[in-house]
Amino acid sequence: MNDTPDTVTHDSVLATLALPRVKAMLAVLLALALLLSAVLMTTLHPAVVAPLACALAWAVMIDIHRYRLPDLLTLPMIMGGLAYVALMRADRLPDHAIGAAAGYLSLVIVAEAYRRLRGIDGLGRGDAKLLAAAGAWLGWAALPSVIFLAASAGLVFAIGRILARRQTATEAIAFGPFIAAGFWALILADGGPFLFSLAH
Repeated sequence: MNDTPDTVTHDSVLATLALPRVKAMLAVLLALALLLSAVLMTTLHPAVVAPLACALAWAVMIDIHRYRLPDLLTLPMIMGGLAYVALMRADRLPDHAIGAAAGYLSLVIVAEAYRRLRGIDGLGRGDAKLLAAAGAWLGWAALPSVIFLAASAGLVFAIGRILARRQTATEAIAFGPFIAAGFWALILADGGPFLFSLAH
């Protein structure tokens, strides 16, 4: 089975979601694992976390495959988080709206500073939108934890690959999977004060 990067045509918006068969199967398995972990470790309803798990898993595999995160996945995650808060705890909506904005702007500022200093792109806007989704679901107070977990995991991964001589220190790695890991870890920890209060 061919699992090499494919050429995405811009004629079809849905083409941005296409994956080779192997990575598509892995995305499905990852989505099932995320959903199962949420069902077993939280009291959140599967109907709430299933769409998020599917979007997050597919986004992770696309980022690994193409080093990009499509708006078709990240933007619905942001809107879904804010809609969920608005329906369940409207009084907390400002905290989560601030979280979405702060998540996006924080990585955009870092990416722009890196580009100006190094002359090359380091982080993409897709990473910023994924962090915005985390802020929308978890609230602004959870963002430092998400970023810390993502940065720590990404650093360990990069150092491991360098020591194993599988990449150089300047070679790019997809950061989206690490943001997703930090995001989901907070979901499983009952997502901070907001999701904890909903679940209990």
